[in-house]
Amino acid sequence: MNNPGRKRGLVFSLLVFLAFSFFILFPASAASPANPIEIYIYGEKKDFEVYPLLIEGTTLLPMRAIFECLGAKVDWDPIIRQITANKGTTNILLTVDNTTAYINSVPQQLTRPPQTRGK
Repeated sequence: MNNPGRKRGLVFSLLVFLAFSFFILFPASAASPANPIEIYIYGEKKDFEVYPLLIEGTTLLPMRAIFECLGAKVDWDPIIRQITANKGTTNILLTVDNTTAYINSVPQQLTRPPQTRGK
């Protein structure tokens, strides 16, 4: 595994997996106006125009901003309300209001469906 591009792809895949399995399940008690949710990528705090949103104990994060921060190319299809993120050999497909995401064509169940929000 001496290929730096492959290592970066694996790191990106791992971070995506963590975003789906850990960040989305961030405890509800951690967020409040006095204690906002902070997002760190590679140890650096990130501030985004769209802030995390708590819905019934699940924290939804601004995935477009996070994907772009990780260097992924992001596309949005407003007709079918679908976002794709691509970096190297990793491809992610999310559809608004659908709890099934696809990572490299493999279905992954989400706790809550993705949604859109105005800025």
